[in-house]
Amino acid sequence: MINLLYCFDSNYNLQAYTSMFSFLNNTDEKLIIHVIHKSDNTSDNFPIKITQHKKLEKLKVYKFDSNHTLFPNVENSHVSEATYYRIFFDEYIDNISDIDTLIYIDCDMICISNPYETIRNNSEKLLQSEFVIGAKTENFSTNEEAIMFSNLDLSSEKYFNAGFLIIDVNKWLNRKITSGLTSTIVDLRDKIIYWDQDVFNSYFDGEYLELPTSLNTNTELESNQLVDPNSLVLHYYGKTKPWNTRGILNFKSKYYQENFRLLNVGTYHITHKKRGLSINQLLRGFLSFKIFSIYKPLIFLREFLYSLFR
Repeated sequence: MINLLYCFDSNYNLQAYTSMFSFLNNTDEKLIIHVIHKSDNTSDNFPIKITQHKKLEKLKVYKFDSNHTLFPNVENSHVSEATYYRIFFDEYIDNISDIDTLIYIDCDMICISNPYETIRNNSEKLLQSEFVIGAKTENFSTNEEAIMFSNLDLSSEKYFNAGFLIIDVNKWLNRKITSGLTSTIVDLRDKIIYWDQDVFNSYFDGEYLELPTSLNTNTELESNQLVDPNSLVLHYYGKTKPWNTRGILNFKSKYYQENFRLLNVGTYHITHKKRGLSINQLLRGFLSFKIFSIYKPLIFLREFLYSLFR
């Protein structure tokens, strides 16, 4: 049995459902899915394809108590305060001490191949180690990221991506990690750039089990780089997402949109932060002929127009 954790609000419902569905479809093991959500009626909205999936053992939804704290750097961002909810998972999940390891997954991650063996092997390594969490180290390639790295005063010279985490629950509880992370939020309030990921990295400062890239493969939708054939879980990190117009026109968005279609809630998932920008990206798609390479372009155009004026 694998315990998965998702944290999101209503703005990311469809993204989370699509991610969950991809794991249910590709994992050779029963899943218990825990959801910490901003709303208390979310459980009524889950697609039947998830709630009646043969691999779903249990679905538990918990409403987050927003009285905890004010979360930094979420205004005017593509990231919501819900990204911080995972810090408090031990205050919500029922019978939390009975769970050995918990797998946290960002809503912009899609499972494309069976991750069970890799998750199991790394969970066992984590339980036998002194580390509380397992994560994939991030590679920095720009001056902006280097400045962000030094901003946190990390002594380890390691910074991990928090999109996919394996958590040793008993160590988390015994070492009172939630309390430590909450204090770190207060201490770093004016320095935080990458939200709770900065909080996690400042607190653990290199003390984590290194996870393989296959469990958290950075999938950039502004490049034409092919997906690594060894990937198990894709992470659509950054501002361009597979549900944005620009992202949809990149061939790598197909992994997300195909899973979305299998949910039977629509042919395309399309969102618009700014209508003018979406129209501009659509026109670029015509000029570059990218629009003709996606799944049923005429249906995409129809749903694009519908979503634009909805």
